Amino acid sequence: MVGMKWVALVADRLAALYPEETSVRRVLGQAQVDVTRIPFDGRASNVAWFASVEAARQGRLDLLVEVMGEEYPLDEWVAWMVNAMAEGAYDGGHDDSSDQPRGAGVVGGFT
Repeated sequence: MVGMKWVALVADRLAALYPEETSVRRVLGQAQVDVTRIPFDGRASNVAWFASVEAARQGRLDLLVEVMGEEYPLDEWVAWMVNAMAEGAYDGGHDDSSDQPRGAGVVGGFT
């Protein structure tokens, strides 16, 4: 499975960009993620976390990021993830946060 850092980065942006259940379900559908094991009753941050974990378990986290990149090409964090995955950093071994956008990987943008 991909590193939890990637899951956290995706979950953070997923919660911010897709705060409604219908939006999360739609984007997961486009990424071909089976949503039957995802609890959709709760805060957007919790739903996004479980959705990202499930996407990673199914080997579709990269597809989820691709869909997010298509819908939000100007989002700095999403663009960084798309580019990092294209450069091969997706394997979970990439822990150098110096090239991430400011605040990336911090849920809600708070430190």
